[in-house]
Parts: sequence; C-alpha cells; structure tokens
Amino acid sequence: ATKRDLLPIIIALVPATPIGVYVLVTVDPDMMRRLIGGFVLISAIIMLRGWSYTGARNAHISFTAGIVSGLANGAGAVGGPATTLYLISSDEPAAVKRANITILSTVMAIMTVIPLAISGMITTKLLLHSAALLIPFIAAIILGGYLFGRTNDHIYRLVSLWFLIAVGFMVAIL
Repeated sequence: ATKRDLLPIIIALVPATPIGVYVLVTVDPDMMRRLIGGFVLISAIIMLRGWSYTGARNAHISFTAGIVSGLANGAGAVGGPATTLYLISSDEPAAVKRANITILSTVMAIMTVIPLAISGMITTKLLLHSAALLIPFIAAIILGGYLFGRTNDHIYRLVSLWFLIAVGFMVAIL
C-alpha cells in the first residue's frame, strides 16, 4: 500500500463521511438510490473509456479525493469510485492498487457504520440481513483473491469496471 496516497485520503474521508450520512438520512430514498447508481455507472464508464487521472499526485489531491469519497460513502456507500479512479490511475502494480482499495474500503465501511449507529439507522433486521450476507461476502473476497493471483493488470481492471457498470446500472434503473 502507498501511505503517501492513503493517509490524506483517510484524514479527509473521516469527517466527510458523517456529512454524507446526514444527506442519506434526510433526502428522498428513491432519489438517493438513483443518484448513487448513476454515480457508480458514470464513474465506471469514465474509467472503462480509459480516462485516468494524470495530474499531480500529492497530499492536496489525495485529500480532495478523500473528501469526495467520504461524502459519497456516507450518502450512499459509494465512496469507492472516487478513490478507485484516483488510485487505479497510479503507476503502482495491480497488487498495490488492490491493497490501497482494500484498505480504503475497510476504513469507509467502519466510518459509515459509526454515524449510522449513532443516528439509530442500524436495526435488528438490518443486523440479521448483514449477518446473512457475511458468508457470501467472505467467500467473494476469498474467490477474488484467488482469481486476482491468476490474472494480469489489464484483465483485473476490465473485470472490475464491467462489474461496477452492471451494479451502477441495476441500482440506477431498477
């Protein structure tokens, strides 16, 4: 993982995530669902088209990516595209990119749960649904790790982006 990129992102997304959660709990749910799906879809299409961030890679840019990511994470658990677009554009090997994205995904998950718990949004029903999804989630992580070791950077990027396009489309349209 690259600390020079991750630390400013994490420092920015920590306070930005609760602000996004506030937006989530105060805005119309159907509108938020469509915005979230559209955000994911557009982000994935931008990356699939080959656009990548080619500007400076410094603490200020990483911090900005963290703010966008934190707001999107809190508002709809879609903080990944902003930082993924930034991190996947680096010249680091795929293993480092994957480590960066995994670390940020973990931090984002934790930062989302805390304000949701404080606001009373976490119910017993939600906890039971989450527990039921834990086994497939862990299985997907294990399978992803296995497949990641048997592919190259180009295939990893394509599979990830097409998956994001499918998810974004389904969330925005359905």
